[in-house]
Amino acid sequence: MADRHAAGTARMSTGSPHSTVDHSRRVVALEGMHNVRDLGGLPVPAGTTRFGKVFRGDFPIALTGATSAAEAGLPIHSIVDLRRGSEAGREQIDHESLGIRFTTSSLVTDHGTSWTATYYDYLVDGPDEIILAVRTVMDDAENGVYFHCAAGKDRTGVIAALLLDVLGVEHPLIVEDFLLTDVGIANILERLRAVPGYEGVLAGRTLDQHRPQVAKIEALLESLNEDWSGAEGWLLAHGLPLEVIERFRALMIAPDPQ
Repeated sequence: MADRHAAGTARMSTGSPHSTVDHSRRVVALEGMHNVRDLGGLPVPAGTTRFGKVFRGDFPIALTGATSAAEAGLPIHSIVDLRRGSEAGREQIDHESLGIRFTTSSLVTDHGTSWTATYYDYLVDGPDEIILAVRTVMDDAENGVYFHCAAGKDRTGVIAALLLDVLGVEHPLIVEDFLLTDVGIANILERLRAVPGYEGVLAGRTLDQHRPQVAKIEALLESLNEDWSGAEGWLLAHGLPLEVIERFRALMIAPDPQ
C-alpha cells in the first residue's frame, strides 16, 4: 500500500474540525500527484467503506515510467479517464504495458465551462458517460480501480459523490471528501501549467477560482435527493442494473463487528 500523509493534515484542510473521520488515512502520497484518495475508511450504516478498492484523483503521472501500478504505489488493475478526447491527448500513460484495463468516459457539459456549469449539468448533458464511468468503477472495484480527470476535482468529484451516496456515506462526509482537494490544488495547477494545452485554459484565473466550492457539491447532492431520492434513483433510471449496485455495496462495505 502506498505511503500516506502525516496524520491530521487532511482533516484540518476540510474546515470541519469536528469531523469523526481521520481523512489522513485515506490520502495516498504518490510521486508528482497531489490529490489521490482511497474511498475507504468512511462510515456508512452498519459498517465502513473498505480500503484498497476504489481510488480517486488527478492524472496518474506517477505511473509514467513505472513497470506496474503497484510499483508506483497504486494497487489497481483498472483506470477510468473522465477527460474529453482532445484533453486526454495532452497527457497519457502506457496502460497496455502496465497491464491496466483502460476506459475512457468523457464527462462534458453544454452549460459552459467547469467554472460556470453546475455539477448536475454533467448528469443532464452526459448520462450515458456517467453510467459508463460508474458501472466500470463498480465492476472493477474488486481488483482495484482508479478514476480521474486532470485535477481530480470537478468531474472526479461528481463520480465520487455518486459512488459514496450509493454506499450510504452521509452528505457532510461526501462534502468533506470533496474539500480535501484543496490541500493540493496549488501544486496541481503548477504542474498543469507546464503541460502544453493547459496553459491557455488556466491563464488569467486565480487560485481561489480553482478551489473546490462547497456550494457546487452540496447542490448536486440536494438535486439528487429532491429529484431522484438519491444517487441510486438516478443511476437506476438511467440504466444501471440494481444487481451491479448491490454487488458493489457488498464488496465495498465492511460490516461493523457484532
